[in-house]
Amino acid sequence: MGVSARTLGQQYGLTAAEMNRVLVKKGILAGNPGDYYLTELGDLYGATKHFHRGCGGSAQYNRYWSERTYDESIKNVLNITDELITQVRSEMAAERAAKAAARVAEKELLQRQHLGELAKVAAAEKAAKEAAELSAKKIANLKKAGCVALIILGGAALCYAGYYGYKKIKAYRKDSICRLNPPDCPDDKDAEKEE
Repeated sequence: MGVSARTLGQQYGLTAAEMNRVLVKKGILAGNPGDYYLTELGDLYGATKHFHRGCGGSAQYNRYWSERTYDESIKNVLNITDELITQVRSEMAAERAAKAAARVAEKELLQRQHLGELAKVAAAEKAAKEAAELSAKKIANLKKAGCVALIILGGAALCYAGYYGYKKIKAYRKDSICRLNPPDCPDDKDAEKEE
């Protein structure tokens, strides 16, 4: 029975990820983290066994994975030195730092984009508020103008009503006088001349 990269790495004081990096440097593995595969040299010392969790209703219950084990004789080929361990750890630390910097940069970019969107929303809200205030002022001005127009029209209507009423009263008085005292009633021709 073989040993895994984790178990093999523990014998050298390495984590599983560090041991996989050592195996890549020694030509046993190829690929990237999470997607390693054995090389021709690796086929001599290791084996990959594929597993399937079984069928299920969702992806988490229907998962495939692989386990890679190595023969104990691989220790003779590896020749792991302190310099190699230091080199692997510094490379992995540099990669982690680069990934962290990329995450920070991406986060800052997203924050700037979010702040830009917030600024656009705030500007749109400000413009909407200003437009609402402007339309409220216009409505108030129109109400004032409407009141003034109503007063003017009301005054004109009163003047017309007064003039029309005056003519009606004058005509009524003339008719009343003519009915009560027909001799005092002026002729229609005379009334037209007076006007």
